Amino acid sequence: MKARNATATEEPLEELFPSGVVSIVAAERHWNHPLRPEEEVFVSRAVSKRKREFAAGRACAHEALSRLGAPPGFLPVGPHRAPVWPDGFVGSISHTRGLCVASVARSSSLRSLGLDVEQSTPLPSEIVKKVCRPDELSLFDQQPDPPAGTSWPKLCFSAKESFFKCYFPVTTTWLGFHDVTVRFDNRDFEVSMARQDLPSPPREALVKGRWATHREFVWTAVTWKESPPS
Repeated sequence: MKARNATATEEPLEELFPSGVVSIVAAERHWNHPLRPEEEVFVSRAVSKRKREFAAGRACAHEALSRLGAPPGFLPVGPHRAPVWPDGFVGSISHTRGLCVASVARSSSLRSLGLDVEQSTPLPSEIVKKVCRPDELSLFDQQPDPPAGTSWPKLCFSAKESFFKCYFPVTTTWLGFHDVTVRFDNRDFEVSMARQDLPSPPREALVKGRWATHREFVWTAVTWKESPPS
């Protein structure tokens, strides 16, 4: 049986991920869900806002894992601050003010996935050049206007964040914003390596990016799937 995207509220996750990915958007029960003792240790010194976001993310992730048939357990924080997913599963958690989402898939379906949600407000002008390469800014000038309330640099920021979350678990390589280039095409985007000295997804890998805007948020997702042997 194929797992379908499952959301606590109506959000654009169906168009971001393929079938087989279960996504949970935090509802009130997730925001108020108590942390498991094994997870609370990772935010014991955090401020209450961070603890609440962390708890909501873990609650969404546990629900998504359960829907995919994963055994009960806890999600520790790895040495690089990312969740350590159970064997046989991959996932991503993202949150911004007023929104928290977790997406999970079986590793037999996807090698990795990345998810990012952001407030849709445009990036501050002083941040734009730190995030976007000159060639990206030139491309954005040639594209139609983005959806009202956001900007291409903000979408670029989120696209790179979701790509980084997908890329790191496979390569264990950190990336800077100028290490990759993003190109948008309708609701898809492509990320290519701008530095030849960094690991690049193999040519046969199917790495796809999708984006959407909904309410006051920008949503981006990247999936990495190995193509079947020819």
